[in-house]
Amino acid sequence: MKIKDRFKDILERAGIPHFRFHDLRHYCASVQHALGIPDAYIMQRGGWGNDRVLKEVYRHALKDKVSEMDDKANNYFESMQHEMQHKS
Repeated sequence: MKIKDRFKDILERAGIPHFRFHDLRHYCASVQHALGIPDAYIMQRGGWGNDRVLKEVYRHALKDKVSEMDDKANNYFESMQHEMQHKS
């Protein structure tokens, strides 16, 4: 029995909606990226020889991190704007 078939059975027994075993690879790369792990380390762990495939296929924005990342960017730009206003 192939691992993907066993995985399907495990999901069914656990009551988890079906997804492909390979989707775990996508999720792992996306989580590592969201955690701020440099691409070189993600590539090494995932077995990619270059970052093209990693960036085009495996790196995704995680829905539960979007708001956090938006806040991080907004805070940076607001801080920058505040500093610029007070330098004049």
